[in-house]
Amino acid sequence: MSGTSLYIHIPFCLKKCGYCDFFSRESVSVPDAYVHAILNEVSLHSLENNILFDTVYVGGGTPSLLSASQIEELFCGLKPFLVPEPLEITFEMNPETLTEEKLCALESSGVDRISLGIQSLDDKALSGCGRRCTAEKARKALRTVASFWKKKLSLDAIAGLPYERSLGNEEKFLASLEEILSYKPSHVSLYSLSLEEGTPLYSRFKNEDYDFDSADGQWLKGRDFLFKNGFVQYEVSNFALPGFEAVHNSRYWKQADYAGAGAGATGTFYGRKLRWTNTEDVDSYIAFWNLPDEERRKAYKAGKAPRTEEHLKEGELSEEFLMMGLRTINGVSEADFRERYGKDLSLLLNESRIWNQFVSEGKAVYKDGRASLTADGLLFLNTLLLDLF
Repeated sequence: MSGTSLYIHIPFCLKKCGYCDFFSRESVSVPDAYVHAILNEVSLHSLENNILFDTVYVGGGTPSLLSASQIEELFCGLKPFLVPEPLEITFEMNPETLTEEKLCALESSGVDRISLGIQSLDDKALSGCGRRCTAEKARKALRTVASFWKKKLSLDAIAGLPYERSLGNEEKFLASLEEILSYKPSHVSLYSLSLEEGTPLYSRFKNEDYDFDSADGQWLKGRDFLFKNGFVQYEVSNFALPGFEAVHNSRYWKQADYAGAGAGATGTFYGRKLRWTNTEDVDSYIAFWNLPDEERRKAYKAGKAPRTEEHLKEGELSEEFLMMGLRTINGVSEADFRERYGKDLSLLLNESRIWNQFVSEGKAVYKDGRASLTADGLLFLNTLLLDLF
């Protein structure tokens, strides 16, 4: 069986950024044993579930901490578990660990898309959010990509990054975004800074005023700038030139099956209503997945893999389907919703005061059996979801 996506988590970073709440731990390299463990886990997912993967996303953390030889080993080991011609293979990179040698290893390994975390080309903004990378290091990485990478390129940017004691100004943000576009990405992920509890930035601002309105204003100006340069917003934070939308990430928003491999990774098999999250204890993860083959297989079947499992309920799944679909510009199909969950989408939405208000204000539409938010309506997605659920 094909049509399943694979997410691989590389939970190692040179230094954790001040805004990041993803699972990672600081390290200057990735242990070989971790790569071997991932391959063993992927093998078991594929063989035990009779699946091959047609999209792969290697995220983190910082996947580009892998050496060129580790990159080659990883993708060589994955090949038996992929369809002959995968639809998309994405590899995340950070500027300070990007090299020509690694780009060549990725290309020779069949990776056709890299996602490079630039965030900003303003040194004060980078310093203000605890980012290790400098603007010059980011520019050097972008020049290397321009010279040696001829496949798909996605770049990340963040609006609303703080300076030491104030919000970075709008003009410098837009200048940074304009420079980022000069490197010809076909895809841009544009985020508005989120202050997540437990992060250094949250601790810094919890007793101070953070200007959320100005930060949102920056994001809107960035969005409009992307529109003027031919990008289409197809999800809340994701913009692409026509035909370059992320295939793998779109699977999440359509509630398609995906396996997660690596410490801290999550996977979901919707047909079985099963979601699992691997342990964040890297040493325990490595130890289990590098057990001898037969011992590892028996332990897995006995439910002893170092992970937690959640058996999803129908109501949870229908809410998630609606929530994820409304994140996208295409919205949610009434026919798909009824086929999956036996519910009337229009009836559910018409019972929502906020939905009806959004429609009257031009923030939402229900047309040709499909419910969706407009570009301006996407800004208020959370308000709608709170009312619906």
